[in-house]
Amino acid sequence: MKIMRDFGTSLVTGNGLNFLIDNNLAFEIPLNNVCQATPLKNEITLEFHQNDDAAVSLMELRFHIPSDQNNPDADNVSVSDRKTH
Repeated sequence: MKIMRDFGTSLVTGNGLNFLIDNNLAFEIPLNNVCQATPLKNEITLEFHQNDDAAVSLMELRFHIPSDQNNPDADNVSVSDRKTH
């Protein structure tokens, strides 16, 4: 079993939150579908509007923000939040 780790970057473009891996678009989240974003110590949680017409819908997505190896006390979630505004 091969375990992969994707350490990409996030970029807000227009009304979308784009996630890039090796400068290639991995996926995009339309921000008009996000009803709330909550930053925590090492993660950001995105909550989505409920889609009553769908049999199955995504309600929450969490992104882990790894600690800075050179500065373990740094608040990387706040840094990520500032980069996406």
